Amino acid sequence: MENAKKILIKDVPKHAGERVNVMGVVVNVGAQHVLLDDKTGQVAVKIFGQHTLSPGQPALVMGVVKDGRIIATVIRRLLSPKWLAVRALELSTGSAAKEQKETTPATYETIIETIRALDKGDGAALEEIYRRLGSQVETLVMNLLAEGEVFENRPGRVKVLD
Repeated sequence: MENAKKILIKDVPKHAGERVNVMGVVVNVGAQHVLLDDKTGQVAVKIFGQHTLSPGQPALVMGVVKDGRIIATVIRRLLSPKWLAVRALELSTGSAAKEQKETTPATYETIIETIRALDKGDGAALEEIYRRLGSQVETLVMNLLAEGEVFENRPGRVKVLD
């Protein structure tokens, strides 16, 4: 199965028949659909089964584009609206971020090793990671969070996803 391509909602029509990954704020909810907005546009999302989304909540949707809407295979409520800013930054830097990750794998490995070393069972404190590695790694940590390599188990604490 191919990975879902991260895109902005305005680009949904360009990806007919493809698997996509979008984030936005829920603006309207129905029994089997939601309307999602990411400030670049809005898209209707068809949902099968139950959901607990309500207007104003940030959400992540993965699915296939069909007839200008997304047929959802995954829909998740995001715990923080900051993820929308992370996605916008991620897509605005696009290939530059991918290039940076490819050219500096040791930096990502160092962050993951530091998280493992600091994690005594309840996660590693972000402040301690930044203190040890420098505040410039904050963006790299956010990239690792966005890619699912690490997760925030409690506010301000992260764990490596093993």
